[in-house]
Amino acid sequence: RIAKGAHYQLQVLRGLSLAINTPLNVGLSSCLPGHHGPDIFHTDEALQERFPFTPECKNHKNLDLRSSWMQALRLSHETALLPLLCFTAHNDSYVAMNTLDFDVLMQAAKTPLSFHTHHGNTFNYYID
Repeated sequence: RIAKGAHYQLQVLRGLSLAINTPLNVGLSSCLPGHHGPDIFHTDEALQERFPFTPECKNHKNLDLRSSWMQALRLSHETALLPLLCFTAHNDSYVAMNTLDFDVLMQAAKTPLSFHTHHGNTFNYYID
């Protein structure tokens, strides 16, 4: 049986792969639970221009948002990409990112994208 954190991580990976039109595990891949590194990482450097983030996924009932954000920041420094925290709260999915990173992303946006989770949640964002 897959752990709920690993299940959420795979859900985010699938959604991102669909949203950026990249086959699953081609361009983005998932780190095994318990291993050091970003939950979702780039396997294709060319994709970094279109999706310059290091997603960190958290599916905890009592999430410490500050601690989780600090972990996302540490991992983003290792990858030289922008931190992106994907997390659940009250049965909904959320994404946290630095406001300045969001502003830059929105200014460069040309095409709106969205993806749906199996819970019916919709993630909307823009990507160049």
